[in-house]
Amino acid sequence: MRPISEYSAGHIISAVHGNIDDIDKQKFKKDHPLITYSSNDKDAIQVGDTLTKLGFEEVFYLEGGIQAWTENNMPITGEK
Repeated sequence: MRPISEYSAGHIISAVHGNIDDIDKQKFKKDHPLITYSSNDKDAIQVGDTLTKLGFEEVFYLEGGIQAWTENNMPITGEK
C-alpha cells in the first residue's frame, strides 16, 4: 500500500503492490492468509479492515511496516 516508486525501490519478496481503491479487484484467495504493510500502520490497518469486510478469513498487518522489516535485517527485493 505504498506508492509504486517506493515499492519498486524495495519491497518484501512476493509482495503484491496495490492500493485501497482497487483492493477488491485483486485475485487473492479468501481462505489464504494475507499480510498488509505500508510505510505507516494506519494504511495497513485500513486495508486489512477492508479485506476483512470483503470476506477474507485471515488478515494480518505488519506492525511497523517496511521500516520495521528492514530494521530487523529482513530481505527485500526491488524486482517486480
